[in-house]
Amino acid sequence: MRAVLNFAAGAALAALASVAAIAQPVEPIDDLQWLAIENIVAPVLNPDGEDNDEAIALVEQARSQLLLGNYGEARRLYSQARTIFAGGEWTPQAEFVASLALRPAHVALDPSRKLPLAIGQHFPSAYPTPAEYRDISFRLHVRPWSRQAAARTDNAIALTGQAMSVPDLLEQPQYLLLDLEAVPDGSWELVAEVVEGEEVIGRTATRIFIASGLERDSERLRRGLAALPDLRPGLAASIAYPLDLAEGLDRRDRKVRDIDLRAELDAALALLAAAEQGEDSQWQSRGQTGRHYASEVSGRIEPYQIYIPEDWDGETPLPLAVMLHGSMGDDRTVFADGLLEQAARARGMAILSPMGDDPNSVWGSRLPAVLADGSIPAPRPVISGGRVQPVERLEREPAEADVQATLALVREEFPIDPSRIYLGGNSMGGEGTLHLAMKWPQIWAAIAPGAGPIDPDRLDYEVLARLPALVVHGAQDAIMSLAASRETVRRLQEAGGDAALFSPDDGHGAFGHNYGTILDFFLRHRRPADD
Repeated sequence: MRAVLNFAAGAALAALASVAAIAQPVEPIDDLQWLAIENIVAPVLNPDGEDNDEAIALVEQARSQLLLGNYGEARRLYSQARTIFAGGEWTPQAEFVASLALRPAHVALDPSRKLPLAIGQHFPSAYPTPAEYRDISFRLHVRPWSRQAAARTDNAIALTGQAMSVPDLLEQPQYLLLDLEAVPDGSWELVAEVVEGEEVIGRTATRIFIASGLERDSERLRRGLAALPDLRPGLAASIAYPLDLAEGLDRRDRKVRDIDLRAELDAALALLAAAEQGEDSQWQSRGQTGRHYASEVSGRIEPYQIYIPEDWDGETPLPLAVMLHGSMGDDRTVFADGLLEQAARARGMAILSPMGDDPNSVWGSRLPAVLADGSIPAPRPVISGGRVQPVERLEREPAEADVQATLALVREEFPIDPSRIYLGGNSMGGEGTLHLAMKWPQIWAAIAPGAGPIDPDRLDYEVLARLPALVVHGAQDAIMSLAASRETVRRLQEAGGDAALFSPDDGHGAFGHNYGTILDFFLRHRRPADD
């Protein structure tokens, strides 16, 4: 078995299947977490690659460096492995491009202010030499952020260009001042094309979030909150959320999949305006809505999403499904295509989708999952507070605390039927489902782990067998092991559990294509009154 990091990739990783077809160095990834995930999955999606052994050895070395906290060296090794997986050549130029670090002074931006940008390096490179650097220049532009690489080149807005002015960016970063007034609100990638002579030798990018009027409206929210000290805590948290969000993005301790900072400001301003009229427009509202609370564990204002059927009468106890997002997701991911909301509406169910502290928290699990090729990853470092940390366990898992806190808040706001609280999720969310089912079996009436099989030898079947389980795993999943899910069900049944495997002819996203089946399974089960 190969010793690789334990990240269960989300459904978006299916897009990496095309990585083997790339015959040139691929664009470096600014996010170290995502860089690690891609390298874990690449050998599964490209099992016949001639250079897999070399690349896999590099991934293992990178993991060792990550555990030691040597992030620059880990990034170099991951980048080299990624280039090899993609069929490219690891040249001195490729290493230089992969080393580059775009470090804007702010990530949450008001476009009326110019943006100071430092171009530095994550790790040293032998290229360029002092004699070569004068041939290199950087061309800066922004492009709308998208998960799909093909879409990211559309609608680019040129910013500026500048020759490399010093030979050592690690010791002396290059500074630029960028004018962003022409950039509309939204999530963007700030891209630096690296040009040698007339040839583009590579690109690197980082995320920025544009919100016109950010400074003006932030001050409005601060003044409004100061004038209303007795607001309900959850309402105050929702009004303050854009302030905390912008600060966290700038500190780089809040990771987000995507965010519309302007929309978050508008929502908070609307809540504030209603509160100034003595109204709490959020409390017990119907449909899919965002909620927030001040977490004592993370020290941030954390978001969560709920769905309440629009025709709920305000009194009847509601069944509730807690749905955990996959890797690189957030609290909005499970609602993104509208299918979960549609299924819940038809069945009169409430849905809670927590954030879980970080897009890659694995919901506090430290157990390895099984990839599609049968390899079982080694334990990985903790990811918390937006950072990869060189420790194996935190004093208290913030992802677990987030599930506990948001579940308590939903039960405080709505009459939730305690005998009908369910747990499910896909990929990393499937891992989290198994983990939290073993940790708190007394809460759940049934579980549905999807495409995130934890090593069957590491599960507590005595505990899990107490919970009805529908294990969902697409028959064509190229990322996670269907065989491991099948073995989990077999052992659950052997232990006396009410367990079944649902394996439609689908890929890694089968869970999200079958919400009706999953919710119907949930609703067939209740916790015994004396349990």
